[in-house]
This record gives sequence, C-alpha cells and structure tokens, in this order.
Amino acid sequence: MRDSDANRRLRRALRAARSRARVLSREALLDLDVADLRRDLRVLVASTPVDRGELDGRLASLRERAEQSMGRAFLKWRTRPLPEHLHKARRAARRLRYAAETEDLFEGVDSGAAQRWRLMQTRLGEIHDRHVLGAWLSLRARRGAARGDSALATAAARALSRVRSDAARRAREHLAPQSAPTTTQHGVP
Repeated sequence: MRDSDANRRLRRALRAARSRARVLSREALLDLDVADLRRDLRVLVASTPVDRGELDGRLASLRERAEQSMGRAFLKWRTRPLPEHLHKARRAARRLRYAAETEDLFEGVDSGAAQRWRLMQTRLGEIHDRHVLGAWLSLRARRGAARGDSALATAAARALSRVRSDAARRAREHLAPQSAPTTTQHGVP
C-alpha cells in the first residue's frame, strides 16, 4: 500500500515539474514568430536571385561542421555516455535537417533528407529525454532517502531502473548499429 502511495506522489511531482517546464517553454516559444519567419524566407527565396555556388558552399560547410560535431558526440557517447553528448548530436541533426530543408526549398524538390534527419533528431531526443527523467528520478530517490521516506526513495529507484533500462535499449537500437551518420551530396543520411 505504501508503495502505491509513493508512486502516486512521484507521478504527481513529475506532473508538477513537467507543467512548470511547459509553461517556461511555451513562453519562450511565444516570443518567436516562426510562421512569419518561414513565410518571409519563402518570399525572399522566390524573389531574390541566389548564387547557387555560394549557397552550395555554405550548405556544404554547414553539413561538414554538423557532421563533425555529431561524429564527436557519438564517439564520446560510446566511450563515456553523457546526456550532453546526445544533446550535441541532436542539435547537429537539427542543423543537418535545416540544411536539407533549405536545399530542397531552393531546388524545388522533396529529397526526403530532411525527414530522415528529423527521425534521427527524434530518436536522439527520446534517449536524451530518458536521461533527463533519470536524473530527476535519481534526485527524488536521494531526497526521499535523506528525509527518511523509504517508500518514495524505493519507488523512485525502481522507476529509475526502468527508465535507465529503456534508455539503454533505445541507445542500442538507434545508435549502436551505426557510427556517426554521414551525409551524401544533398544531406541525405
């Protein structure tokens, strides 16, 4: 009975923490007017002559930097897995997705590269999210133990074990079979 009460308290605390984080994220997003920015970029692309050599060079440079960043992050992830490495790889995947979207926009095609990078970004995010949740659960377990609340500490420790196991499984599924993804000419992984 105490364990179910501890699980309920743990879930309630997690909901409260997520609610606080959503409010902060929502406020930050409201400060951005992404739809107008995209619309303005489309108008600019349609009305401005583009030096394709310059564009291709800049996109190639962006891809090269992002691929190197992702490669370093994956290498570090394999030797000493830290959430920061996943975050860096996810950010690099996002930059590569943006490069592919830009290239598709200028070429007037849908190469599928942006969607593949989005999938990579999503997978990395799923693993990273579990590491963040694991850190939160670990803190809850320590706080529960420090306060003498063994039921909460045990519930948090059990949940932490499940979350770590899930994160490891996802990492094996999504990261282990491949080295750092590299792209071809149009940013295709």
